[in-house]
Amino acid sequence: MSDLVSLKVRRGHIKGQLTRFSTHVNKETVDPFEIKCRGKKMKELWSEFDQVQSEIESFDDETDDYRVEFEEMYFSAMALGESQLQRSTKYPRQQLLSLGQIFWKIKIELNLEDMEYFNLEHGLLDIYINLGH
Repeated sequence: MSDLVSLKVRRGHIKGQLTRFSTHVNKETVDPFEIKCRGKKMKELWSEFDQVQSEIESFDDETDDYRVEFEEMYFSAMALGESQLQRSTKYPRQQLLSLGQIFWKIKIELNLEDMEYFNLEHGLLDIYINLGH
C-alpha cells in the first residue's frame, strides 16, 4: 500500500510542475526562450506522468479522472505555450522599431519642404526634438 501512496505523491509533484508551467504561459509577458525550455521539460514530464499513472491504475484496477484532468491541463498549457512562441517569432524583438528610430527613418526620407510642412503644420519635428533626439 505504501507503493501506491508514494506513486500518488509523485503524481502530485508532476501535476504541480505542470501547474507552474501553465501559470507561467498565462502571464501577460513571457520570454519565448524560457517557454521553449520549460516546454521541453513538460514533454519529459508527460512520459513520466503516464508511467506513474499507469502504475497507479494497475493497483486494484484503481481508476479515477486524474488522467483525463492532467491530459486536458497538459494539452491546454502546451498549446498556449506554442501560441506564445508563434507570436514571438511573428514579431521578433529585433525587428521592432522604437519611436525614435521611426522618426529618424521618416526624417531621413523627407526632403526639406516636407520637413517644414511637418514642422509648421503638425509640430511633429518639435515633438521629436522635445523627446531628446
